[in-house]
Amino acid sequence: MLSALEGVRPGAAGGSLRAYSAACGALDFAERHNGGGEWLQTRLEEYLAGADELEIEALQEGWPSAARAAEEILEKGVEALADILSDAGSPNQHTLYHPQAYRETAHILNQALGDPPSAE
Repeated sequence: MLSALEGVRPGAAGGSLRAYSAACGALDFAERHNGGGEWLQTRLEEYLAGADELEIEALQEGWPSAARAAEEILEKGVEALADILSDAGSPNQHTLYHPQAYRETAHILNQALGDPPSAE
């Protein structure tokens, strides 16, 4: 999940497709781990403690785009975004995601990386 976030480069060629791929990584993680809870928080803290400044910056830059894409997937559904997800390499492992599990994962990522700006 974190390596996919590091690969999101807003404004770069393919950046939006990488955002959908990273979004699916976060959504799939949330589904597999029921949000992640304390386990995710601990692992994320450990990861960030060992990461260099460039890795942390890449995560902080990539997270807002991935978070917006994840919210779009939750709102519209995988089927409605099938073409975009196909172009992104069909990164989704599920056809339905549970918003509560994702929101727990997103909350932990927001605490660690900073809240993404709201889409207004």
